[in-house]
Amino acid sequence: MTAEGYDQVAIPGAPRLPYTTTLIALPPDAFPSLHVEVLEEATLPLPGSLAVAPRPAGARRDASGRPIGPAFTPTDERLPAPASPVALEEAGTVRGVRLARLTFYPALPDGGRLRLYRRLRVEVRWSADDARATATPSPADPLLSQVRRAVLNPWEVFTPPPPHFPASAASPISPTAFIEVDTPGLYRVSYTDLAPLGFGAADPHNFRLFRGSDEVAYEWEGDDDTTFEPGESILFYAEPRFSRWTRVDVYRLVIDTAAGLRMGDRSADPTGLPTGTAWVEEVFEENHLYTPDRFTAGVPPGKDGDRWVWDYLVGPASAPTDYPFSLAAVDGTSSATLTLWLIGYTAGDHRWAVEVNGTGIGEAVWSGQAAVTQTLPIPPGLLRSGSNVLSLRPLATEGGWLDGFAVRYGRSAEPAGASVTFGKVVSPSAGTSPPSLPHRTYLPLVLRNASGAGPARAYTVALDAPGPYRAYDVSDPLQPVRLSDFQVDGQRLTLGDPPGGGPRRYFVTAESGVRPPGRVRSPEDLVVDGGADGADLLIITHPAFADALDPLVDLRRSQGLSVTVVSVLGIYDAYGDGRVDPEPIRTFIADAYATWSPRPSYVLLVGDGSFDPRQYRPDSPPTFIPPYLADVDPWGGETAADNRYVCVDGDDNLPDLLLGRLPVGSAEEAATVVGKIVAYETDPLPGGWNANVVLVADDADEAGDFAAASDDHAAVYVTGPFTATRRYCSGSSPYVSDCPVEEATAIHDGLLSDWNRGALVVQFTGHSSWQQWAAERFFHLDDLPSLRNGRRWPVAVEMTCFTGAFHRPEPTLDEELVLLEDGGAVAAWGPTGLGVGTGHSRLSDGFFRAVFVDEVGTVGEATLAGKLRLAATGQNLDLLDTFVLLGDPALRFDREILPWPYHLFLPLVAGD
Repeated sequence: MTAEGYDQVAIPGAPRLPYTTTLIALPPDAFPSLHVEVLEEATLPLPGSLAVAPRPAGARRDASGRPIGPAFTPTDERLPAPASPVALEEAGTVRGVRLARLTFYPALPDGGRLRLYRRLRVEVRWSADDARATATPSPADPLLSQVRRAVLNPWEVFTPPPPHFPASAASPISPTAFIEVDTPGLYRVSYTDLAPLGFGAADPHNFRLFRGSDEVAYEWEGDDDTTFEPGESILFYAEPRFSRWTRVDVYRLVIDTAAGLRMGDRSADPTGLPTGTAWVEEVFEENHLYTPDRFTAGVPPGKDGDRWVWDYLVGPASAPTDYPFSLAAVDGTSSATLTLWLIGYTAGDHRWAVEVNGTGIGEAVWSGQAAVTQTLPIPPGLLRSGSNVLSLRPLATEGGWLDGFAVRYGRSAEPAGASVTFGKVVSPSAGTSPPSLPHRTYLPLVLRNASGAGPARAYTVALDAPGPYRAYDVSDPLQPVRLSDFQVDGQRLTLGDPPGGGPRRYFVTAESGVRPPGRVRSPEDLVVDGGADGADLLIITHPAFADALDPLVDLRRSQGLSVTVVSVLGIYDAYGDGRVDPEPIRTFIADAYATWSPRPSYVLLVGDGSFDPRQYRPDSPPTFIPPYLADVDPWGGETAADNRYVCVDGDDNLPDLLLGRLPVGSAEEAATVVGKIVAYETDPLPGGWNANVVLVADDADEAGDFAAASDDHAAVYVTGPFTATRRYCSGSSPYVSDCPVEEATAIHDGLLSDWNRGALVVQFTGHSSWQQWAAERFFHLDDLPSLRNGRRWPVAVEMTCFTGAFHRPEPTLDEELVLLEDGGAVAAWGPTGLGVGTGHSRLSDGFFRAVFVDEVGTVGEATLAGKLRLAATGQNLDLLDTFVLLGDPALRFDREILPWPYHLFLPLVAGD
């Protein structure tokens, strides 16, 4: 059911009814009530069942297999129709202003009839304390200005007091040493490492070591006086926490007034104890596939919480896939276990036959889109020291992934390695497996929960390195215990459990196995330039690009904005204990929002980022500022959602600051982008080029009439002195996506000409991949060398899919437009994921109205206007997260149309 001028319900399983909405502002403590009086209505017979909205189902792909748009499938779910023609619901909070959504349905089913509502009287009432006593009008706030334009009652929009939630306090950073490690084991940090960081001559009794908020016990090497001296060191056992963002973990050493936690000691004398099995677990994992690229939203992450897996397994197929692995010092007389981490990305049952060294040991069986852990026993004698092979053969599965596997086995007294970690658990009997030895972040938890570990026993291991040797009980890796009285026979060590037995884990190492840290460093400075307690524009940059930002900082300050430049490395140290992660960035922004005066309005991130920060793919560039990855795309699941960095007031995804990113990967790229911004604002090229607005639309298909959407939600706002140039495909069927070749070529060539002539805004509406517009290739990355529109740069507006996916390792369209030196765009607003045309139309509608009717000053304000227009509809709210601005949100539109100041005079030739 449709009605002219109304949107259509698109919630999966809900009747596709027409509706319209508006936003209203509510006082922070209001309790609104809705009162509806029907003044005029009519009924009509309902000739059949109402259509219901389908559900998202992966991606549409072009002939090359590249995704270009969302796909849908019917759903069996049936949601009831609304009970009332008017509904009121919370929409979220923007910059302290509470918003509610008022929705009107002009027609509702009533049994076999359709009830039409022609006239209604609607009142929203509330009673609340007068919050205006602590609130102040703030007409200069660019976000609240847009909120006032977006709501029905702008007089209720005030600047409330700062939020009452506490932001996370910054970690103490002086005197502090950050110690970076990347492998489990024993680490030594010496006087030489620490003295340059302010630890020289300090009292070592007051050294305190932390991993996050947990204090870690360390071993002291030195005398017992109160002065840290050359030749003295601390040793600590590290089990690095897994992070999808970095390969290193960070331990923090500080000088405190209280004494630090040092390791305890106990005897490990094995005399008289029965022999036990030293259980070792080896984890095998490779990361080749990024699972969101499969576009199966709803599939959970893998064992570590990340989205990288080893291999596809699809079938049924007769030939197995082999995964070689190597083990050291295998005790062939002991049983073992194989643990598989598996993910199904299709519905239905999954069955894989499992073999080790050519012998079947069972099947892995599960159902649906799920991540599972399955453990199978390995009979004695099947494993061997050195090379082994795991073989997996799909018996019944449409699609699944191998995430990784682990082999737990008894270690023999054969010498191997300079160190070893082993555990004490019950030896498995036939058909059973011992409790899982821990691995990665689950080490302490799994071990403490092990049961039935039996009485005290003695264990013998051998190292392939000469002594002296060290041994530790690392059952609690945060508080290891140093062991003494263990027995050494050549390169063999035998140690015993404490009285009473219980689950235990041990670490044994030769002196050569003690590791130096990857790096010992002091904290990075937080503020690079400007004040630390207030700014209109907050710039968060990687230090590699700080110098290139100086011209932009000077420009913004000359325009009256206060600017603070902050190092992202300083944020990690002050708010994230030195670890690379998006959350410390968000925490810092929340802290600035809550405590700074002035409160920032604009946030600019300077640095590229990837969904592959650990560079599993060989083509992945370094990550300078990580994307905020979140499961927000209804089709693909995880994608870049930088919007979440600035959603800091209220539990919603409405932005509270205006955000942009310069996706630069070098100082040269940073200088290029900054140079374009500064030249755009300070040295405008005359000639009237910025009176042009270029609108490009894909051919109509089942996803929508893109040309009509472009006209209805963009071109309608473009009036004198601005002129819209339309590049639409009109010669195709509305049901078959197939723009005639001649017309597609004309669009392509005309667009390049338009772009080189210059435009204030260039917008595309339709299907796309991350490298091109339309299946017919209206515009492609390969066309960028043909752009020579320096100082005539448009703002690119992408009402499509994927073009803003800066977080992909390969080049994508929007970021390359912004990075292009002599042409391209000065900024680009586009999506990192999939989306539908109805949502895109609302974003475009708000953006173009803000630019050409409200004449907002900055690009950031225009993007907020688009998002508020979308938020009012209550649908397709994923686009609030997936649309990103690649550019400066404080960029000022160049609307001043300057005539060409030069004239050509031809010589006058007089005849006889």
